[in-house]
Parts: sequence; C-alpha cells; structure tokens
Amino acid sequence: MAALEEAYMASLIAGGLAVTADVSMIASGILEERHPELAGKLGAVAMVTGLGSMAGGLKAVLSSAAKTDMLAM
Repeated sequence: MAALEEAYMASLIAGGLAVTADVSMIASGILEERHPELAGKLGAVAMVTGLGSMAGGLKAVLSSAAKTDMLAM
C-alpha cells in the first residue's frame, strides 16, 4: 500500500509541474512580441518544470514497477 501512495504522490507532483510548464509556455508565447525578455524567462521556467515533470513521472513509474515486481518479469 505504501508503494502506491509513494507512486501517487510522485505522479501528483509530476502533474503539477506539467501544468506549471504548460502555463509558463503559453504565457511565454503570448508575451513574446511585447516583452521578449520576460518571455525568455518564462520559457526557461517552462523548460525546467517540464524536465522536473518528466523526472517525477519516471520516478513514479519506476517506483511502482519495483514495488509490484513488474521489473522481475
């Protein structure tokens, strides 16, 4: 049961980071012409949070797989 809770928490964090990345990228695109410096910073935020989301999702999958012996197959 603890494995599922850990995987759930990692998935929840990864999802939150993914939403942050998406919103930052949309805002970056909107501001690109009028405020290019701010758009660049938002693009960097989107990239970092997107990578964090990917890492969190991978952790959730591997954690869940290891706890349920899926890797032993």
